[in-house]
Amino acid sequence: MFRKKCPQLHYCLSIFTIENQLDLAQIRAIVEQALVVHPTLADEIAAAFVDESVCWKQVLDDPELGEIYPAESEEAAREFAQQMLDPLTDRLLVN
Repeated sequence: MFRKKCPQLHYCLSIFTIENQLDLAQIRAIVEQALVVHPTLADEIAAAFVDESVCWKQVLDDPELGEIYPAESEEAAREFAQQMLDPLTDRLLVN
């Protein structure tokens, strides 16, 4: 379901699996580059954080994507996703 709602974000996240061993700075750089190529990615990110049906814990440990972050709780998963997708989160999210 997440893949259909946010196809560009889903693809972007597939790059960030633990197997690829990217640090947060590398991930943020990839997100910034992806935004240039896919401007609607910003809308998908914003929508994913607003949509209460999105379970970040599941998204970050999705068998289809691969394990991105082994969060112990939904709150920890959401926090990591915000860090990962920063600097976008500062511009897009209203807490």
